[in-house]
Amino acid sequence: MCTIPLVVGISCKCKLSTITLVVGASCKCKLSGQKIKRSDSAYYWEEREIMANANSEWIVQLHFAFQNAKFLYMVMDYMPGGDLVNLMSNYDVPEKWAKFYCAEVVMALHAIHSMGFVHRDVKPDNMLLDANGHLKLTDFGTCMRMDKDGLVHSDTAVGTPDYISPEVLKSQGGEGCYGRECDWWSVGVFLYEMLVGDTPFYADSLVGTYGKIMDHKRSLNFPSDVEMSEKAKSLICAFLTDRTERLGRSGVEEIKQHSFFKNDTWTWENIRQTVPPVVPELSSDVDTSNFDEIEKDESPEETFQPPKAFAGNHLPFIGFTYSKSIRLPGTSNDFSRSTQNASSIGGGDATSIRNLEEQIRSERAGREDVEKRYRQTLDEMERLSHEEAILKSESREMERSIALIKHDLKETQRKLEMEADNRKKLEFLLKDKEKQLESEISAKMQISTSSAHSSEKMSSLEKMNIAGVELDRDNFKRKWEAEQQAHKDMADKYAADKNYILRSSDQANQEAVKEVQGKLDQERAQRQKVETKLLEVEKKNSVVAVDLSQMQQKVTTLQTELGVEKDKNKNLGLQVEQEVQRRNLMQGDFKAQYQDLQKAKTKEKQLAKVVEDVKEEKRRVEEEVKKLKEDAAVNELQMTELQEQLEAETYFSSLYKTQVKELKEEVEEKNKQIHDLSSDIQNMLQEKDSLGTQLQLALAKADSEQLARQIAEEQLSDVEKEKTMLELEIKELMSRHKNDLNKKEALISALEDTKRGYGSDIERLQQEKDDLNNRIKKLSDDLLQSKNTEEDKLRRQLEDEKLKKIQAVNKLAEIMNRKEYSQPGRGGRGKAEAELKRKEKDYRKVQQELTMEREKYNKMVEKMQRDVLEAQQSVYEESQARQRLQMEIDAKDSELEQLRQKLAFTNSDTASVNSGTMDESSLSVTDDSGVISDSYMEGWLAVPNRNNIKKYGWRKQYVVVSSRKVLFYNTENDKQNTDPILVLDIDKLFHVRPVTQGDVYRADAKDIPRIFQILYASEGENRKQEETSAETAMDRTGVISYKGHDLITLTYRTPTSCDSCHKPVWHVIHPPPALECKRCHVKVHREHFDKNEEFIAYCKVNYDSSIQAKEMLLLAETTEKQKNWVQHLSKKVSKKGIVSTGNLSTMRGSKQYSSFGPQPRGSGKSSTLPPNSRNS
Repeated sequence: MCTIPLVVGISCKCKLSTITLVVGASCKCKLSGQKIKRSDSAYYWEEREIMANANSEWIVQLHFAFQNAKFLYMVMDYMPGGDLVNLMSNYDVPEKWAKFYCAEVVMALHAIHSMGFVHRDVKPDNMLLDANGHLKLTDFGTCMRMDKDGLVHSDTAVGTPDYISPEVLKSQGGEGCYGRECDWWSVGVFLYEMLVGDTPFYADSLVGTYGKIMDHKRSLNFPSDVEMSEKAKSLICAFLTDRTERLGRSGVEEIKQHSFFKNDTWTWENIRQTVPPVVPELSSDVDTSNFDEIEKDESPEETFQPPKAFAGNHLPFIGFTYSKSIRLPGTSNDFSRSTQNASSIGGGDATSIRNLEEQIRSERAGREDVEKRYRQTLDEMERLSHEEAILKSESREMERSIALIKHDLKETQRKLEMEADNRKKLEFLLKDKEKQLESEISAKMQISTSSAHSSEKMSSLEKMNIAGVELDRDNFKRKWEAEQQAHKDMADKYAADKNYILRSSDQANQEAVKEVQGKLDQERAQRQKVETKLLEVEKKNSVVAVDLSQMQQKVTTLQTELGVEKDKNKNLGLQVEQEVQRRNLMQGDFKAQYQDLQKAKTKEKQLAKVVEDVKEEKRRVEEEVKKLKEDAAVNELQMTELQEQLEAETYFSSLYKTQVKELKEEVEEKNKQIHDLSSDIQNMLQEKDSLGTQLQLALAKADSEQLARQIAEEQLSDVEKEKTMLELEIKELMSRHKNDLNKKEALISALEDTKRGYGSDIERLQQEKDDLNNRIKKLSDDLLQSKNTEEDKLRRQLEDEKLKKIQAVNKLAEIMNRKEYSQPGRGGRGKAEAELKRKEKDYRKVQQELTMEREKYNKMVEKMQRDVLEAQQSVYEESQARQRLQMEIDAKDSELEQLRQKLAFTNSDTASVNSGTMDESSLSVTDDSGVISDSYMEGWLAVPNRNNIKKYGWRKQYVVVSSRKVLFYNTENDKQNTDPILVLDIDKLFHVRPVTQGDVYRADAKDIPRIFQILYASEGENRKQEETSAETAMDRTGVISYKGHDLITLTYRTPTSCDSCHKPVWHVIHPPPALECKRCHVKVHREHFDKNEEFIAYCKVNYDSSIQAKEMLLLAETTEKQKNWVQHLSKKVSKKGIVSTGNLSTMRGSKQYSSFGPQPRGSGKSSTLPPNSRNS
């Protein structure tokens, strides 16, 4: 049926092989061979049941399951895209990708939880990618079914250490109880690993990992050099918390609603149909380029030992065989179902079981069909309910709009009533005006009648005056004639008095005439006045007539303008209210400006205090500069002393070299003499080796006989135990078989009842669906009609409102231009504005003075900073030179010590025979007894490249141990050039010991016997600066070390300025390259560094290395050499180490400050480390 072309995966539990079916489909075959011999076979049943019964696109499907004498076989979907471990190793996963894959993992776990299982081993190794790049979950061997409360009960901690949750870890050795929330913990660890590149609770030892997981509240940290959004951090923290507070404990919906998953590319419903971030490029259906190559297993094939009696190893797997019909394009043949267990049980039972299985499968197919139709009905119901909800929402919106329209209508009616009242008032005013007009007309008529009476009276008066004057004249004439006659008669008699009488009579006549003439003039003047009054009355009458006509015209125009004025009055009232509000706002603004003015005064006082503080800071900086200059002078004196010491050491070195040359000649002569003795010693050693091998053979033979006896006894006891166990298991299987038959019959009857119930439900739902369709159609028609009518009505009202608005705006403009609205309150406001302007002027003046003071201060600070920078640079260069000279002195001391040893060996008469021979391939200097010399040792060792030994491996270094120092070189040439990269003081060592598997559980098992550990005090370390920067560069790719800064290349798309030139260092579309320190977060242009400018000072972040001890792991070439190294260094530690000198307590109480920045992240403490220790 299939061919197995290649092996694509292997682990301690099973093998995975790619198989090609005869019809052309590619699948994956899982071969499990170790657990088949164990009694706890339930894991395989859980895995088979999940993959066989799962109907989800997020789970790998099972096609076949069968077994033979050695293996269990499970044929499942082949996932050519590889696992997520391979993807994370090949790509730097951005947050967008992590969001996509995390969402797919959530959907896959939701599918598992919906089936009633908890996975318990969620990790990137179990997340596979199909040919399209979408994720599927696999490896369900650790799954466990939940009870009715959604919990599982287990007394063993199952899962991978880095991804296991605290509640699962607590279940070890006790009754553990937890639910699906343990899988969400693993999702949080997986998301952290994708974004950061490592698990959050990583440690070299298993104990360290578990300790960090249990103390996750304090051990969960986010590295500062990794860009991560706050939403991602929030989601990770929500997953990596206690199970009672963990996100997802109430269901998957609260995870889906998290803000981290919000995007514009996909939704939870269509994520499977979107294009994934990475689509694998495949050359064929069996392409395995996305999987790691597996080393060929040379171990012999494992199988069951030939049983002496019936063992029953296959009994737990009765019924394990499974076959799923696969119909691929281009073929109509179905795969036949096979059974492999008929030989293990009776023939009748096997046929009945097959018949029952066939019936169950047919019932299952029928049930799936009914469920499918039921789901379709439910989907239709959901769609209808969704449409109904939409219609209800629309109807609610329409009702809301209708209510608003009714409200507007009521408001309009109220306004119309107000207008009617105003109209009535105007009509009353018009009636009053008409009454006034009538009164004016009546007054005019009265004036006309009075003028007629006055004219008649004037005419009568004139007539009376004329008659009186004529009568007076006649009387005067008669009197004159009588007087004339009397004069004539009495001429003689009264001659003397004649003139007098005549004169007095003329004067009297003149006076009378004058009096009459005055009265006439008065009458004429009164007549003229009456005439003028009459003319004025006539004019007034004509004016009143004109006014009457004009008033009638005005009444007509007022009636036409009355409606317009009503609307204007309304709008004016609103505008007046708005004007009042605006004036209130202006008053509030004036108050706010006054408060701002007060704040400005307080700020002015604060700025004065700031100026004083700046002056104080200036004085302090000057004192610091003075101290730095004094320190620089002291360092210069120390440098001169060290240079003199180096010159003396070089002189002695040259002197010793000349002496060594002379001694070498003498040694060569003595070597010729002892050559014969060395040959004899070699013969004796060979005899000793042959005797040792014979003794080892004899011991091995005795051990093998004793071991065979013990194995035979154990096998006998095991056979007896297995016999009793098999008898019990057979009885249990028979009872289980009967129970299964009863359960299956009950299940069949229950399924038939369920089927009938589903049919009735479907008919009822169909009827309800028709009723809902009719109701929805009727509602939609009514809604459309009402919507159209309301829309027309609203459109008309909108046009009216627009017209009213235009009128109101025009009227408001007119009112605002009137003087009575612009003049009141002008005086007070003008004073306030003048006061505000004056205050602003004073504030600007103070601000200018402050700016000038700041510029002066900045110039002074820049000058001081330049001085400090120069002093720091000189101190840094001198410290580096001092460190380099100290390391050279240590290397020279080691060479001098080696030369002294050679000189002592050649001059001593009791020297060892082999003391002068120094083979280059030898590990150390040895004496005649083969014991390592206590004073000197050298050879090749390997140190870890980075913390993760399994991932980054080791690198070799040449190590030299003198009487006082341990020196590390990259090559032997560096040793000749006295250029060590690391120097450790022997008197600062705590201990040296071999490691255990718990200390380095990530290292290969074959390397553990060759690894040993050195624990030393941090103050005894002297490391080359280039080596430190190289290590940090290996730990953090792309990091630039400059003046104590860890600079990384970034680009900014948000407003950011350069801390060196203070120019913008950002751009939205084309941002310039920039550098940022991971420690102090200073930001500069990249071009400053490229041009070798002096652009920043030394890093201001100091690291307090209060942890005193450091750990170093070393890998020897062989196990024997590891023992030699440990023995040699242990002797050194026992004589000169911290434990021997009693300095441990004093060092633990002190604090050390590292000048090389922070150490890499620790990976857990060793079981033998002292307190306050950390890894190197």
